[in-house]
Amino acid sequence: MADNEKLIARVPIIPDDFENKDKHKVNELVMDYSTNDIYAKKVEGYVNITGKIKDEVKQIQDGSMVIHIVTESTLPPIKDRPENHWYYVITKSENGSSGAGINETSYVYYGLIDSYNADRNYILIAQNVIDGSSIVKIKVVEDYVPCFYVPITMGATFKNADTGNLIPYEILDRVYALNTELNTFIAYDVYKLDLTDPGEYMIDVGITGSDYYIISFDTNYDVAGLILPNAIGVYKGSSIGNQLPDEPEKSDPRYTFVGWSISQLSPNIIDNTYKPESSMKLYAYWEYNNDPTLFTYYADYYSTSLDPITGEHIKIGSYCGLEHKDVLIQPKTIAGYIKPEAQVLTTDAQRLEFYYEPVIFNIAYEMNGGTNDPMNLTSYTTEDEYTPNAPTYANHYFTGWTPPRLEKHTTGDFTFSANWEDHPILVDGSTFNNAIATLAGGLSNVLSIQTGVSLPTDEKIDVINVSSTSSPIYAWFTSGILTLMSTKGDIFCNSNMTGAFANMDMLRDITALASFIPMNGMVLTDLFYGDTLLADVSAVENWNSGITLGDFSGAFDGTAALNAGRTPSWYVWNVTIAYKSSTGITIDTITRDCVPGSRLYPVIINGYGQVTPYVDITNPTLTYTFIYDPIVYQITYNLDGGTIKNPKTSYTIENETYIPPSPIKDGYRFTSWSPARISHGDYGNMTFIAQYTPNS
Repeated sequence: MADNEKLIARVPIIPDDFENKDKHKVNELVMDYSTNDIYAKKVEGYVNITGKIKDEVKQIQDGSMVIHIVTESTLPPIKDRPENHWYYVITKSENGSSGAGINETSYVYYGLIDSYNADRNYILIAQNVIDGSSIVKIKVVEDYVPCFYVPITMGATFKNADTGNLIPYEILDRVYALNTELNTFIAYDVYKLDLTDPGEYMIDVGITGSDYYIISFDTNYDVAGLILPNAIGVYKGSSIGNQLPDEPEKSDPRYTFVGWSISQLSPNIIDNTYKPESSMKLYAYWEYNNDPTLFTYYADYYSTSLDPITGEHIKIGSYCGLEHKDVLIQPKTIAGYIKPEAQVLTTDAQRLEFYYEPVIFNIAYEMNGGTNDPMNLTSYTTEDEYTPNAPTYANHYFTGWTPPRLEKHTTGDFTFSANWEDHPILVDGSTFNNAIATLAGGLSNVLSIQTGVSLPTDEKIDVINVSSTSSPIYAWFTSGILTLMSTKGDIFCNSNMTGAFANMDMLRDITALASFIPMNGMVLTDLFYGDTLLADVSAVENWNSGITLGDFSGAFDGTAALNAGRTPSWYVWNVTIAYKSSTGITIDTITRDCVPGSRLYPVIINGYGQVTPYVDITNPTLTYTFIYDPIVYQITYNLDGGTIKNPKTSYTIENETYIPPSPIKDGYRFTSWSPARISHGDYGNMTFIAQYTPNS
């Protein structure tokens, strides 16, 4: 394990012991801790840059200072220079091997950043570097996040080594650093990690090998004003294709570009079908023309698109050449643009301007089972660079696009292909339970379930794979502890977890299950059946968060948690409840969800008095019955001077419909009762009022 003291990629700023000078490369910065000086490595010895800056260097190591390596043209004005930012201006750079001129550019490094300005390319000497996959310790301070510079020819993943969880990242920029082995510059992607909480992190950095050949560029002549392109990466087995640069810019029109040559001595010219077989160098091959009858001209090529910042037309190239007077100068064909009309050469040293319209190309997506983000673009121009949003695919991780992104200057219809890895999903519950019984020498031996971050080193410990997918979940058993570990960090439950942890009658600790990821609709029947000592099941309290669980009947049967009424809030029984009269009549029957071990109280039913005070929910298969007595209500009569024979004086809600007999009153004829009757189901005390009419 490295503690930030090695290389992730050879970049030109290396805070290293001066004694290790055999490791230093030309044009790198090195630090001599014995004299507290920073030096630039040259072919012959070193050049002292900063002098006595011991205290400042300590600040740099603490992440509080930034050094920018800039050219005169990229040096920001004083008002734009933040506090504690140092600037080293490169006024002239030479290739360390041949002494030839090289492109001026900003050097890069990686470390802690508070923000990223792509126009300045921050140089952070807060962390050191590694030379491959390793575990790196980084101390994140308030308002800073880790930032890595990774060659575009490499792939990178980042994990929290303590938890195994992947660390999300965002690629902020692409920058270029000197690569002295190829005598050119190499491109790096700037990765910003999503780690904002202060603290010390162990970051597992995974660096995959290169799938590219590096193609760098040189010239057969030292042509005035020549600007060579940056190195490119070509997929192994692929042709250079549209990455083959056009004629490079120059300021001397009397040099004619023949093409890109494999040889510097003779014109062995290639085209875009050429397939490199290794990293190599291509040479811009020129021929000189001193014909005095030819006019020189200078052409500038602009896009019809406007720069969103300056509002001016985007310059896409320039050219200078020779031609006879009054000849039509054809603009250069530029891939991805519609070629404009030719212009007439009328004077020597004439300057011409041509405006190109970008071609709109299509973007297609191969989802390979997934669902694309509807916001992803479906078209682009050669001026665009683009990385689509991540798609989704149930039970899969999205691992990136192939190609990883659309680069500027790409032409033609473009296809992104989505790459996926299976989620690590447990085998079904029965298979898991049987596997653990064998692994532990019996289910009664399992006392605790835990998660691990690394496999055991003791070869005597049996390790099995309990995953149902290509992403493994390892399990091993030692001293009563069942340990589960996924190389992805996550462990997903199976859709059928029936009996997965059943009959582990000595199991007490399932805390690790809180990190398991449940599946929508998953079946949990008999999940912990018979785990008699299991009293704390709070680890699975949130298993229903955002999803709907399937059948979970019997999941906690026989556990101490069920007996104590401490099952999760989602664990309910759908039980039958009967409401009956003491006379034998069934008043109502319902089903409802009840928490196991809970106590139910009777509801109020009109016309009845409660007899059963409560019932305890102890079994999901029982019918729980509440008994009620019918209330006896009184009947009275307002006869208004009349008489009635044998009237009824009481009733209950269960009695049949009752109409009192007709009363007798001298001189009157009975016409009706108010109310007319007591119907079956009526309740409450009742008074009948007799209605009469006089005899005629």
